[in-house]
Amino acid sequence: MLQRTNLLLTGQNITTILTSNAAPHKPRIKTAQFKVTRMYEDMIKDVKDKMQPVMEVAEINKKAAEKLFALQSAYVSDFLNGCFSQMQAMATVKEPKQLVEMQMDYYKQLEAKLTDVAEKEIAAMTEAKEQLTEVVEKSIADMNVITEVPYFNDFSKYMDNMTGNVVAEQPASTEAAPAKKAPARPARKSANADAA
Repeated sequence: MLQRTNLLLTGQNITTILTSNAAPHKPRIKTAQFKVTRMYEDMIKDVKDKMQPVMEVAEINKKAAEKLFALQSAYVSDFLNGCFSQMQAMATVKEPKQLVEMQMDYYKQLEAKLTDVAEKEIAAMTEAKEQLTEVVEKSIADMNVITEVPYFNDFSKYMDNMTGNVVAEQPASTEAAPAKKAPARPARKSANADAA
């Protein structure tokens, strides 16, 4: 019991000593805490700003996936319901000619639904692609560093050629062309060549 009391007293004494020694430094400590807090807040804000395009891309992808999933779910549901109703209708048919006509009509309806769903899916994917392209182009435009990188212009030309966009050639760089080298001197005839 005696040892515990001594430790507690020692701990309290240390706390008192540290607190009393820190008293004259409180303004500096507060200033340092403020600077660290502000630096942390600035860093968090900077990270959020830099990650904003990523968040936008994720949101666009999420919306496109949800739309595609809804279209596919509706199509599968219609397909299964159509199959069941077609089977029930085929069970009541007595004439083979009527059965063939029913099947042809069913396949035409199925093809029309599939075409409609495919067009809606392509429209959704095209819309998402345009939104993603807009976000990427905006992000690249916001980055000043990329415009200074020479290979970025080459990459842009390559991508424009791949997508079919025609881009006018940019003028050659303003750097001076290297000076032409003097022509090489003719080789001297060796002594053996003169003797021959």
